[in-house]
Amino acid sequence: MKAVFKNSYPKAGNEIFVFTCKGTTQEIEQYLADNAQAVTDEVTGLPLYFTAFPTLNYADKAGIELYRSRAGKYSLDNSEMRRNQAIAKTFGATEQFNTVVVNQITSKMFGTRTASIVTAEDVEAVSDNADLDNI
Repeated sequence: MKAVFKNSYPKAGNEIFVFTCKGTTQEIEQYLADNAQAVTDEVTGLPLYFTAFPTLNYADKAGIELYRSRAGKYSLDNSEMRRNQAIAKTFGATEQFNTVVVNQITSKMFGTRTASIVTAEDVEAVSDNADLDNI
């Protein structure tokens, strides 16, 4: 079954991430049986999954794998993150790993674009015949 990001909202100091559950009829029925209090999407009727612990790729349009434990509890597939974190720890690079993760998150939020301001000196440096009065 897949969890497709729908939205998020703040609650008690945390951000709660909301996903729409998509899967076979059997998977959806099992999810609803395991979660008697499940909330469903008003438009699609599909159940919603709530978590304060998303994955780095939580907004993947194809959705994130949503796993069911033997006890009937559900969680997002975060195995890639855990493996990478374990490798970083093995090499003593936990701080570097954390930095890369934060950089990845902020680049998704703000993009990797950089702003530049062109000055008259920049234009003049490009061309000896620059018309500095007409920039």
